[in-house]
Amino acid sequence: MSLASLRKIDEEGVTFRSHLDGSSHQFTPESVVRVQRSLGPDVMMPLDVPPIPRSGDDKIAQANRLTVEWARRAVREFEKTEGTSSSGRPQALFGIAQGGFDAKARADAAAALVELDLPGYAAGGLSLGEEKEVTREMLQVTVDGLPGDRPRYLMGMGWPEDLVDAVSRGVDLFDCVLPTRNARNGQAITGTGPVNLRLERYRRDFRPLDSECECETCTGYTRAYLRHLQKTGEMLGARLISLHNVHYYLKLVRTLREAVVAGNFEEVRSGILTGLAEENAR
Repeated sequence: MSLASLRKIDEEGVTFRSHLDGSSHQFTPESVVRVQRSLGPDVMMPLDVPPIPRSGDDKIAQANRLTVEWARRAVREFEKTEGTSSSGRPQALFGIAQGGFDAKARADAAAALVELDLPGYAAGGLSLGEEKEVTREMLQVTVDGLPGDRPRYLMGMGWPEDLVDAVSRGVDLFDCVLPTRNARNGQAITGTGPVNLRLERYRRDFRPLDSECECETCTGYTRAYLRHLQKTGEMLGARLISLHNVHYYLKLVRTLREAVVAGNFEEVRSGILTGLAEENAR
């Protein structure tokens, strides 16, 4: 979607034009499966078409049709190439439910994918600039259409409050570039909200990044030093903040999982959301 000016979609797949030399590169449902057999991930995702937001009913319907048809083709290629993973481990092929910001289109997409009886399902095409209320409404519609006994995966959502909300709706898995992308730009994610280490206010702040965190960064470095690394362009700064952010997210999801099992999710959820507002309130 982000490369719309450099790609062409047809029944066979997607052809991209290189921004470097203009050469063409075609991806098909089958070739994408074969690439992932070579890479060896535990979870494989099929080629799909996320419709451009608010692109109209016809475009959404076309994107849904291709996504479901490509998922069927991916399943056939997946079965055909069983046992060829470079990792030597079994792999799972999930489906991706699209549908834009249209509730009926999302429900229809989820229903069509469920017919394929896949080991897991994803909600795609969200967090693309729409309002939070729209994101959450469309996520709920999608999750409601997916079986509760299979992993449900939300693609591309990364703010802590979004993860907390999504878990409350039945989401199990997440991915997002936010923890490392933001770290490269000097932003740490903490239990009391984001910390922008490029700001002057942290120049002589000798506290740990997050006093509740046990990661290498928080136990060995101060906010002032991390700001110094960012301001001088030292790559160590991005590395240390990335280590912290990933540690924070692992701990957050572990805490949410334990709360679900213990039966006190709402209490834990409320505490996390209250804490996230603290840094910006100071």
